[in-house]
Amino acid sequence: METNDLPSTKGIEAIEDRFEIEPIREGVAVRRQTRVQVAAGYPWLKRLELRLGLKQVHRYVFRNWQRLAREAPSGRN
Repeated sequence: METNDLPSTKGIEAIEDRFEIEPIREGVAVRRQTRVQVAAGYPWLKRLELRLGLKQVHRYVFRNWQRLAREAPSGRN
């Protein structure tokens, strides 16, 4: 992600994403974990906003990956 429109991102000190990819019978399972460190000044509010905003982003990305996987030609999954 290069940009976003979440107002509280000015208070982000660090963000770290971790992906786990596991082969399963139906294809591949992808798990993503995002850790965010926020600055002082209502950190609980910033965490809540970021949690909700990042969940929305993650859902969008994963739905798109699922769509692309369904549309892939046979043998490429």
